[in-house]
Amino acid sequence: MNKKRGVFFTIDAILATGIVFAIIILISSSYVSEQDRTPLSFLPQDMVKVFTNLKVSELDNDYVKSLIAAGVITRANNTILEQIGEFWSEDEIELARNFSRNVSSFLLPERFGLGIYVDGEEIYLRDKELTGNLVSSRKIISGIAKEKPIEGFTSRAILGKITTKTNRKFYPFDVIAPCYNSWNNSSNADNISIEYSIGLPNDANVTNATWIIISAIANTKVSAYINNNLVFSGIPNENSITNAQGYFNSGENKVRYKQSVGAYGGCAGDDGTSHVILTYKTQQPNTFDNKTSFPFAVVYADGRISDYEKPIFAPNIDISGINISLNVNASEVGLRFRLGGAEFDIGTKVVVNKYVGWSNSEILSSLSGNGVTYNDLEDTYFYFIFDFIPKNNNVTIFPNSVVTVEGGQPEIPFGSIDVSQTIGVASQSDPTGWGWCTNSYRNVNWGFNFPDYAIHAYSDWVIGWCMVADADQIAQANGIDLYRHIEGNPGTDPFINAFARFGYTKDVATGSVVTGQNTFSLQFGSDYATKPSISYGENAFFIPNSIGYSMVSEEANGCTWEVMTDDNNEKTINIPTDYSGSNRCTYNGTSIVYNTNDSLQVAAFGIFELLDLDDDGDVDILISEGDVEIETNVISKVPSLWGPAIVEIRVWE
Repeated sequence: MNKKRGVFFTIDAILATGIVFAIIILISSSYVSEQDRTPLSFLPQDMVKVFTNLKVSELDNDYVKSLIAAGVITRANNTILEQIGEFWSEDEIELARNFSRNVSSFLLPERFGLGIYVDGEEIYLRDKELTGNLVSSRKIISGIAKEKPIEGFTSRAILGKITTKTNRKFYPFDVIAPCYNSWNNSSNADNISIEYSIGLPNDANVTNATWIIISAIANTKVSAYINNNLVFSGIPNENSITNAQGYFNSGENKVRYKQSVGAYGGCAGDDGTSHVILTYKTQQPNTFDNKTSFPFAVVYADGRISDYEKPIFAPNIDISGINISLNVNASEVGLRFRLGGAEFDIGTKVVVNKYVGWSNSEILSSLSGNGVTYNDLEDTYFYFIFDFIPKNNNVTIFPNSVVTVEGGQPEIPFGSIDVSQTIGVASQSDPTGWGWCTNSYRNVNWGFNFPDYAIHAYSDWVIGWCMVADADQIAQANGIDLYRHIEGNPGTDPFINAFARFGYTKDVATGSVVTGQNTFSLQFGSDYATKPSISYGENAFFIPNSIGYSMVSEEANGCTWEVMTDDNNEKTINIPTDYSGSNRCTYNGTSIVYNTNDSLQVAAFGIFELLDLDDDGDVDILISEGDVEIETNVISKVPSLWGPAIVEIRVWE
């Protein structure tokens, strides 16, 4: 009985399964029928979607595979639409037609007519009689144009090294005046020797050297030495020592002068305006001086030095500490501090075992007690003023005596090249007519150009000054007050007796340094003046060692360049180094010629423009073949290069 029930159940299951299969067949038949009746209006849009998204490599088509194998199609990752456009742009219309026919044959039933057009030009036509409606759909393809390459080139240039960089730098002296704070004191030094070290790169070639000496007491004799060679003896004038380049070497150099002055109780020394100006050439991209270490001169004096003023200018340093270390023969040393025209005492210490020093905590405590913070010292000049009391009628400041500034510094981009340039006098007016201070003016303007791609480091001046009495003192950068003392007005900055230094960075005031032309001006009242002839300004900045990738261009061939240098010589440079074609390009003050559609030429021009620091049509940093490395990328289907082209698909029945 149980077996019979199993048979009946099996028969029921078979009948049910048959019914299910019948339903599936009916549904499937209905679905196929519906697909065959797809509205005509959808077909062009669907074709465009397929052509836009389906890659050539994904096509299971013998004809397409043969084109890939033969190298006719070189970009199998192209979409169908891109490949049609590529054939069209190369004027391979027959290939485009055959490709379109083969690809569309399995996508669109034969009963439909089909037309494929690029920018209105017929690519393929399945010419069926129009018996119903005609519907079209369009798609934009960027990066192609008729008979234009579908690839573009973008290049960038990098300076692997430089052939020659010309630096123009000044090395100012400190105020070292035995009598300035102790007039007619018999303990003042009558005889003095002052020596400074000037470090140059190990490959430096000094092409010009000037040494301006301004003694503590005017019109007194000096004997001056460069690397132990006597270069001058007598009373120095405004021109001082010129054409001294032959005495300077690469590496360490010593400049020294000796003097004997018995007047005013003894006053042999320097008024702080003396300085050496050097022009030298080097292959070193980084030659900036250390702006955190400020060494003292090596000094021998036969008596008291009541006024040794050590100017400190530490640009772009977030000062967190200051230490003073003196190796000295003296009985005791007094220390004062000055910022602007405000001055106060820090204290006096006894010299022990020929050493005396002030720690950061001692200096910070004294400054804080007088309302001065380290933030007040950033990007401006401040002074430590020493009074050296002799021991056995002698004061000697030994080597390795130094003021050290600690603090964070901004990171300079890797590969940057530092540049130091002279800031020239732009104008001078309101001459004083003072016979004791000839060629002095109350108003002087300096000007300098700052490149738009550069990073400003500092602008710095040593200033020849002449004083009768309290007077207006106004220092401006691009018309912005950086220091302003008005005689008789206590609400303004204090009066500065010796306006011998001034420096600033772009951070002291918005607009103090701008891209392009800049001006620094000094305006003094009737009893104060500047001597431009013995003053000097230096502008320092960083430039990158490369330019970014150029805009995409049609070509990347290169050129033979004729480039003018800042010493009026013409240099021939092939870029790239293996270029041997006939293209000729120029970069000079009267003619700049290159092909803006050649990415290699555009990159080379960018480098020359980068090295033309004053924008006068000649390069200020010399390069040679092999110095410039070129990187070139091939860019395909760049929207900004060509096109766009419009592809239209028409379907009808």
